[in-house]
Amino acid sequence: MALSITVATRSAGVVVLLLRGSMRLADADSFRMALARVLHAHRPAKVQVDFAAVTEIDSGPPCW
Repeated sequence: MALSITVATRSAGVVVLLLRGSMRLADADSFRMALARVLHAHRPAKVQVDFAAVTEIDSGPPCW
């Protein structure tokens, strides 16, 4: 399953990136862009990244 990223607001000032599926090195740019959009649009006090539904993370060399 390809990586999907959903943005949710849990409480005032807290934005959550919900990740689902398989996370590959090729998904690094999508993840960075989603995080940048959240930071720019919401200016949250806190960002949480929820990996609970990630089924696999590529073990290749670091991409960030």
